[in-house]
Amino acid sequence: DRALALTDAAAAGELLVGASVKALLVEAGGVRFGPARELPGGTAWRVEVGPPPVRVESLVGRDEALAEARAVVDSARKGEGGARLFVGPTGVGRSRFLEAVEDLAANATPLRVVHAWGGDPRSAGALGLVRTVFVALSRAAMGTDVSGPPLSGLGLSEAEAQALWRRLARGAPMGGHLPAGDGAVVEALRRVAQPSGLLLLVDDVHRVDGASLELLAGVLATKDTRVALVGTGDVDAVPTALASLPVTVLEGLSSSELNALLTASLGTSLSPSLERAVGDRVRGNPAHALALVRLLVAVGVLQRTEEGFQANGPLSAASLPQDLGQVLGARLELLPSASLRFLQRAAVEGSLFSAELVRASLPSAEGAEVLDDAEWVVPVPRQPGSFRFTREEARQVLRERLSPMQLRNAHEELAETLEREAFASEPAREVRVADHLLGADAPGAQAACERAGDGFAARGEWRAAVEFYRWALGRAPGATAAVVRWQLGVLASAARCLTQVDPASVDGLVTPWLDRVSVMQTPGTWAEAARRLAIAELKLGRIADAEVRLSMAQGPASADPEVEALVLGELARVREAKGETTAAVELLARAFQRMGNRTARAPDFYWEHYLLLGRLQQRLGQLDRARVAFTRAAEQARSVASAVGQARALSQLAGLRVLAGEPAQALSELERALVLADQGGDAQEVARIHFNAGRLLVAGGRVPEARERLEQARERARVAGWREGEALAAQVLGTMEGRTPRR
Repeated sequence: DRALALTDAAAAGELLVGASVKALLVEAGGVRFGPARELPGGTAWRVEVGPPPVRVESLVGRDEALAEARAVVDSARKGEGGARLFVGPTGVGRSRFLEAVEDLAANATPLRVVHAWGGDPRSAGALGLVRTVFVALSRAAMGTDVSGPPLSGLGLSEAEAQALWRRLARGAPMGGHLPAGDGAVVEALRRVAQPSGLLLLVDDVHRVDGASLELLAGVLATKDTRVALVGTGDVDAVPTALASLPVTVLEGLSSSELNALLTASLGTSLSPSLERAVGDRVRGNPAHALALVRLLVAVGVLQRTEEGFQANGPLSAASLPQDLGQVLGARLELLPSASLRFLQRAAVEGSLFSAELVRASLPSAEGAEVLDDAEWVVPVPRQPGSFRFTREEARQVLRERLSPMQLRNAHEELAETLEREAFASEPAREVRVADHLLGADAPGAQAACERAGDGFAARGEWRAAVEFYRWALGRAPGATAAVVRWQLGVLASAARCLTQVDPASVDGLVTPWLDRVSVMQTPGTWAEAARRLAIAELKLGRIADAEVRLSMAQGPASADPEVEALVLGELARVREAKGETTAAVELLARAFQRMGNRTARAPDFYWEHYLLLGRLQQRLGQLDRARVAFTRAAEQARSVASAVGQARALSQLAGLRVLAGEPAQALSELERALVLADQGGDAQEVARIHFNAGRLLVAGGRVPEARERLEQARERARVAGWREGEALAAQVLGTMEGRTPRR
C-alpha cells in the first residue's frame, strides 16, 4: 500500500522514497534528495540524482598551483613557451593535479597538447618520451588513419620523417655509425609547435629517460620554439636536467580541505571529531585520507548518515592504521581472492599492464572484474586493453604480499606468456622477458639479457645495452670453456657499447675478466675482448697503451683468423696515429692475407679495412692503388647491404676524381653517395658530401648552386652535432660573401 501511494503521488519521471529506503540509499552513498513532502501514510523524499560515475578523487585545495599552471598554459597558447614543475611526496595527488591542468589546456585552442607519463613502457629507452610525443602528435593529425608511415601528418617531408623516425625508433642506424644528431629532433619539435604552440604535460618526470630530459631542457631554454612544459614528479627526485626550471611544491591538505575532498569524492562529509582524527593520522595526504575512510566504511567502523559519516564507537588517531601502505594492505584483504590474485600478477608485470597478458598468464580467468574498480586500476587513454595502477603504492603493497617463491613463479609465468606468438607486438618485449626471467632467477635469464642487450645496441642505446650485458655476464667465469667463451663474447659486446659513451670505464669492465680467465682456455675470445679494450684506449688517445695491449693479444688471436686480422687492423690504426703510414699499410696487407677468402663474421670488416687502406695509400701518393681499395670497399659494402659503407667509399672515389681533374664525374659520384648516406642515416657523411660538392661548385664558378650546397652542409653538420664541419661550411660561405661584389 505504501509503495502504491508513493507511485500515485509521484509526477511523471519522478521517484519518491520513504524513510526506510532513504536510509539505505544514504548508507550506500552517491544519492541526493529533494525537500521532504508529507503524504498520506508518512513523509517522502524525491530522489534527485542517482549515483554519479565514480572518480578516484576530486581536486581540492590547489588553487594557487592551478593558477601557476594556468599561467604556463596561457603563455603556451600565446606561443611564448614556458615551463614549471609541480613536485610532491607520494599520495599528494600529482597525477590528479595534472589531469586538472589538462582540462584547463583543453580550452586553450588552437594549442596542441600532449599528455605523457614517465612510466609508460612505450616510452622506454633513449628518447622514449620524445618518441611518444611525436607519435601522439602524428595520431592526432591523422585521426583514425593509422595506415600511413610513422610520423605522418606533421608537415615533414617523407625523407625528413623517415630520418626522424630512425633516430627516435632505433637511436642510431644499424652498424653503430654516427646517427642523425639531436638537432634534427629539436628542429622537428620546433616545426610541429608552429604556429599554435605545443604544451607537454608530463607525469612522473623523475621516471623519464635521461636523453629526452636533456633534449627537452635544451628546447625549453631556446627562444621561439613555442614549446612549453608542465611536469609533475617526486619532491626528492627532481631530474638534474630540469633542475633550473621553476618548481612548485604540492603540500599536504588542511583538515578542512581533506573533508572537502572526501565530501566531493565520496558524497558524504566527516563529523568534526572524525575530521580531527583522520587529519591527525594522514597529515594532509589526500591518498591516505581517501583510502582510510574507504577502509573504515568497508569494515563497518564508519556509517553514512544524513549528517555525514559517523563512527560506531570512539575513534582516535592512535587507533587508525599508521601509514598508506597499511591502509592499502587492509583494503586488499577485503577483496575476493580471485581479484587479489589478478592484481598481484598485474603488479609483478608493471605499473602499466596489458589485461590480456595478465589474464593469459594465470591458470584461471577469474578476477578480471577488478579492472572495473577505479580505486585500484584505471584504463590508459588511447591504449585499449591497457591499465595503470591508480597508485604506485598499491602496486608495491601487492608485490610485498607475495612470498619469494610466489614472486619467482609470477615472473616466470609472465615471461613464458610474453614469449607466446600472441604477444609478439608487446612494447619492449625482449626487455620485459629478460626482466621477468631475472626476477625468476630462471636458467634462461642470461641468454635473454644478451638478446635484450643486442636489441638496445642495434638501436644505439649504449648504456642500456651495457646494463643488460652486465646481467648476462654474471659475477664470475663459468665452469666450462664453452660458457667462458660465451661470456667473453658478451664482454666484448659490452665493451663495444661502453666505448661509444664512456671509453674511460671500459678498463674497469674488461680487465677484471681478462685477469680471472686463463688466456689458454679461450684464446680467441680473450684476444677479442682485449682488442675492444685497446679500441677504447685509442679513443682516449692512449696510443702507447693500446699498442702494448694489441701486441699482447696477437699471440692468443692467432687461434682465430678473423680475430687476428682485426687485431692487425687496430695495430694499423695505431701506426697511422703515430704517423707511420707505410707500416700501417703493411699491417693491413697482413690482415687481408690472414683472412684469405673467408667470409667475415663482422659484416663491415672488409669495407671498413679497404677504406682505411685506400686513405693510407692516397696519403702515400699511391692513387691507383687507393682507387682499387676504394672500389673494393664499395663492392664489399654493397655485398653486405651497407648503404653507409657504399656512401663513404663513393665519397673517397669522388676525391680521387677531383685530383685527376674530373670535377663533373666527381660531382656525379657525390650525388650517388648522398642518396646512400641519406638512406643509411649517416648524417655526418651527408654534411661532408654537401660540403665537398659545394667546394667543387665554387671552383667551377657555379656560385648560387655552391652557396645552396654549403648552406645545406652547415645545417646538416649542425643537426649531426659535427661542429668542425659546421665551422668549415660557415668559413667558406663567409669567404664567398666577402668576394661578392657590392652594388
